[in-house]
Amino acid sequence: MYTFYYCTQNGLSYNAKIPLQKKEELIQKYLLKYIGEVKEYWENNVQIIFRPNQKQFNYIEDLSIEYNDEHNYLIQEYNSKPCPEYNFFKVDQEEQYVLYEGETENVTIQLKEFRSFLTFNYICKEKYYFPNKIFF
Repeated sequence: MYTFYYCTQNGLSYNAKIPLQKKEELIQKYLLKYIGEVKEYWENNVQIIFRPNQKQFNYIEDLSIEYNDEHNYLIQEYNSKPCPEYNFFKVDQEEQYVLYEGETENVTIQLKEFRSFLTFNYICKEKYYFPNKIFF
């Protein structure tokens, strides 16, 4: 699996925050649909996602991360496999956002709306699915 995160590089760190004012423009440009409130948790290498009427537990194994400075993308290559559901109390990271999503040519496009900013990413099974014509 691959996730392409739109971000800018600031020295040794990356800034993935997009101003809220870009929300409608991105929704219209990529024909994104409202999915709803999402809660995402991380406990070690387990990603736990609660979407409306759906929950997912997945083991995530990072394989590589690289930055494409020509198009401002952090590219994460990883393996994802289902994890049996379990009860949890303490997690390493917790996020809550409104998700907008679309799909084109085997690529899932996600816009996440947090309280004061947006993030934008593409997800695909193979790197070659990410067409050169899709950029932020």
